[in-house]
Amino acid sequence: MRTFIAYAILLLVYSSGKGQDIIRDITFNNDRNTANAVVRCIAVQADQKVVFFGNFSFYNGVWKPYGTRVLKNGEIDPDFQVLNMDGRADVVVVQPWDQKILIGGGFTTINGVSRRGVARLHTDGSLDLSFNPGTGIDGSYGGDMRVWDLVVKDAPVPADRRIIIGGQFETYNGVHIGTKGGVVQLFENGTRDASYNPLVEDGAVYALCLDSSNKLLVGGEFWKVGGSFKLRIARLNENGTLDNTFSSGTGFAGPFASVTSIGLMPDNRIVIGGYFQQFNSITRRGLARLNADGSLDPTFNTGDGFQNGTSVHDFATEVRTVLPMADGSVIVGGNFTTFNGIPCGNIIRLKPDGTLDTGPAFGTGFNEWVMDLKLQAYLPGEARILAGGFFNTYRSTAQGSLMRMWTPISLAVGPPKTPVTRPGAKNEHISFAVFPNPYKEKITIRSLKSKAMSCTVQLFNAEGKLLLTRPMVAGTGNDVQIDIPVSARKNTVLRIVDAEGKTQYSTYLISLQ
Repeated sequence: MRTFIAYAILLLVYSSGKGQDIIRDITFNNDRNTANAVVRCIAVQADQKVVFFGNFSFYNGVWKPYGTRVLKNGEIDPDFQVLNMDGRADVVVVQPWDQKILIGGGFTTINGVSRRGVARLHTDGSLDLSFNPGTGIDGSYGGDMRVWDLVVKDAPVPADRRIIIGGQFETYNGVHIGTKGGVVQLFENGTRDASYNPLVEDGAVYALCLDSSNKLLVGGEFWKVGGSFKLRIARLNENGTLDNTFSSGTGFAGPFASVTSIGLMPDNRIVIGGYFQQFNSITRRGLARLNADGSLDPTFNTGDGFQNGTSVHDFATEVRTVLPMADGSVIVGGNFTTFNGIPCGNIIRLKPDGTLDTGPAFGTGFNEWVMDLKLQAYLPGEARILAGGFFNTYRSTAQGSLMRMWTPISLAVGPPKTPVTRPGAKNEHISFAVFPNPYKEKITIRSLKSKAMSCTVQLFNAEGKLLLTRPMVAGTGNDVQIDIPVSARKNTVLRIVDAEGKTQYSTYLISLQ
């Protein structure tokens, strides 16, 4: 159910901003730079605080090696402890039942305690000793032992809850589970569930995704699962056996082909990203959509697909993260500068048929690899997009390697010569402008509408807290002036909603004081 709530929230964001630019949210971290190096993974807690990990050492100039947590507004959470890790984490997931934080990666110790590849933190960032993986992950071949992904199976009965990890390892707590890659199901205390025994062979596992029936989609560069040939994609039953109803044919192919991201659509179709050239001998460069039975969905055609990685990482053009949306479109991030011959900056949004969505635009995008995309609930009925990666600019503006994006309806800075109409509004005759913006003490809201409509003006701070409301009758030909309280003159968002609570307009307010 949580997945579909997230889809619905995201749909609200984009239906309210159709045709507008997707811009950097300057209220996040008070418009200051964030992480000083790579952010590889992001998770959002129930209170909308953001936990993230990567290769960085500092956040906003403060020592926060490998991982930390920030408040909803992007500022450092003083209640989250500084971690002492000997290596990076590549995945972070929040347990929904208690908000504890699971991490996986290539580390071997946390705060001086042995934790090879997987660990759990309390909500304050301290190590949870009740989760004990024993000797953790290991292997007999020369390679980078690492947990690349993990998922959580929630259940009303605590005894039925499980944690599944996948990565590049061969043993877990001394038990052989694969060759050059593996999948392990754990109990909540970190011990291995011996009844779950998928055998992954000849390659790492990079991506895991539970579908609506709790079957597990597994992606990577492996060749076999459970003794059967499964090239880079497979699905497991709840008991860990191979699901033979998922028929992917010859799978994904191409030089060094692998699947590195999996996303599930509301209708159970599957979006697959990675670096590959074909699926089942049909051209699909970097991205494909499969039906629930594992066959290629021909109605999703990306043409020439994704090409031309950035100058630093040109060795591997890759779709690294996929964010499916309720309307069937998908936001894609990774290492690419063109899509189907169209320039783009490592992020793009595609329509349900796989073609470029000309709605909300990312402009020049990011200057480097996008590693992860997540949603964060912000204002009531609205979510914003968090991005982490190798980048340090978005739309040519410096930010750091963690940033938040949003889609305002308008950024009018003075009385418009012509009305600014909100596309997709319930009544297309409605328009709003807010001026002056920047302002000193007060603003004027001007509306034009064919007939009067009751609205409410709302002001929110950077944490999404409602500061004030003001009733307004739009379309009466009268300007409405609002004195902005001194306490609200910093990183303020103005929103106008109709009687049904639907957003008709939103914008930043920029104070000159």
